[in-house]
Amino acid sequence: MTRNQILACGMAIAVLAVIAVMQRRPADAGDQGPQRILPEGSVQLTDVGAIELWREGRDGEAGTLTLQDGRWHLTSRDDAPASRESVERLLGMLDGLVGQARVDDAAMLPEFQLAGDGAIHLRLAGLGGDELLHLRIGKKGPRSNQAFVCPEGDTRAWLADAGLHSALGIHGQGDRPFDADFFLERHLFPQYPEAVERLAVEGLEEWAVVRVEGVWQRDPEAAGPPPQDRNATGRAHSFTRARADGLVGRGEPAQYGLAEPLGTASMTIHGQAHTLLVGLPVPDDPDAERARDEHYVAVEGSDLVWRMRRGVIDSLFRPLE
Repeated sequence: MTRNQILACGMAIAVLAVIAVMQRRPADAGDQGPQRILPEGSVQLTDVGAIELWREGRDGEAGTLTLQDGRWHLTSRDDAPASRESVERLLGMLDGLVGQARVDDAAMLPEFQLAGDGAIHLRLAGLGGDELLHLRIGKKGPRSNQAFVCPEGDTRAWLADAGLHSALGIHGQGDRPFDADFFLERHLFPQYPEAVERLAVEGLEEWAVVRVEGVWQRDPEAAGPPPQDRNATGRAHSFTRARADGLVGRGEPAQYGLAEPLGTASMTIHGQAHTLLVGLPVPDDPDAERARDEHYVAVEGSDLVWRMRRGVIDSLFRPLE
């Protein structure tokens, strides 16, 4: 090959490289500063009746929440109660979502995890089932309170000023999985410690106390000296804060030892008793590094079965001084 031929080939390669780079380069979205990503008023808390979440290419990373009789439920998990606080935090981030458009090129969306494997879809439906919003959520941004997003039908990758990953329960660095159980309401009792009138446990321990005109005393039918007021008040707080560690699902009580529980812990508020049933130990997972040390539990009157750590159970049943 002659020198001229070599030079001609080199120039041709350089031209092709420039063309490839230009084709690869995304369209400049322009630096216009923070802008509203969603149309003003597109997300109203009072209009949303259902939330669907799923992740492309990931089995099990999906969930559906619906509003029923004024309360949110995780319908994809046995219609279990959902945390209103968690749901409203997510919806509140979408209302008035702002950010900057980084690129305007549909071919570049997979690089921001806004299309293809790993892209999270968030769809809001109205009370009548009509679609209100369909948003794709991609990678985390440079800061923890940022995320790349793209409304369905848009070709732009937006860097939104919102901690959407945290609002979905996705914490830490890297490509962490999404688990809709994050939205479960795991508090099993009403959370009004100042309104507790009576505490009583049976089975694992035996004691009962009542609050009369703001002063704690032993239940007339229970033996023992009056409890220290501070200790009884602290135990009332422990009852109202008691949380399950996970949802098992709906099942036959006898299967989990809940038909004849090992113990019961009861809290009375405004004359209504709320009773926790403690069933059999949860079998250990042979693949887990640590033993579970959990029991199956349920709230009397509900067929939802939960898992609760033995340490939490012990804190409820421990004798009062």
